[in-house]
Parts: sequence; structure tokens; C-alpha cells
Amino acid sequence: MMKPDPTLEEMPGYLIRRLGQISTALFLEETQGLDLTPPQFGMLLLIVENPGRDQTWLGCRSALDRTTVTGVLDRLEGRDLIRREVDPGNRRARLLYPSAAGEALLTQAQRPVAQAHEKLLEPLPPAERTVFLSLLLRLVNANNSQSRAPLRHP
Repeated sequence: MMKPDPTLEEMPGYLIRRLGQISTALFLEETQGLDLTPPQFGMLLLIVENPGRDQTWLGCRSALDRTTVTGVLDRLEGRDLIRREVDPGNRRARLLYPSAAGEALLTQAQRPVAQAHEKLLEPLPPAERTVFLSLLLRLVNANNSQSRAPLRHP
């Protein structure tokens, strides 16, 4: 139970934002030299695992708004990490495919990303890591509809 008047540093939203900042810093530190951001990594991972899906599907699965998705995809495409093809069944839709360079970068990034996650959770004993991640997942799932870009499974 939270005390009636928590300080800023005790408020859940503040702590979650700070943890997000720290997570991003660890990601960038571990993936240094790969020129990759967390959203780029996430989208590249989804594209490699699900080639031929469209940008709308990617936005739903990444829980990012259309503008952010488009910007990230523009950067990935500009680096020849993905390619977009017109969907023959819907000329307005773009299907997404990883390039060989995109697949290679994802493979190269896997270990550093895992190390960043390990560093983030390192202060917790293994049993508490499992509980912490379970509680985070429960909070995210329970509050998903409150997001400006909720995670959807189309």
C-alpha cells in the first residue's frame, strides 16, 4: 500500500519512466556500434519473425502509433535492413520483409540485447526477477486499453 503523500521518487509512474530510461541506456550501451534503437530492434525482430505482414499489423503488435512505426520503418529501409512491397491484394498496404543485412544485424544484436536485459535485472535475485516480470506483465495487460497505442493481436 502506498503512503498517502508519496514523494515524486516513490510514485509508480515516475519509477516506471526512470526504469525505461535506464533500460534504454543499457540497451544503447550494450549495442554500441550497431546503430540500433530499442524500437528499431523490436520492429526488426517482429519483421524477421513474421515476414510479409503489413505496417498496420506491425503497429498493432509493437504497440506504437502509425507515425512512429512509419518513421522507424523509414530508417530501417534507409539502411537496407528491410524492404516494403505493395500488397497485391490491397495497393495501399505495404508488406514488410527483412533483408539479409537486417537478419544479420538482428542476429548480431541478440546477445548484446540479452546482456542489457540481464544488467537491468541483475540487482534482483533470480526468483524476484520472475516475480517482477510477472507483475510487470500483469500491469501492462490489465492497463493495455488505457494506452494511446494499445497492443493488439490482429
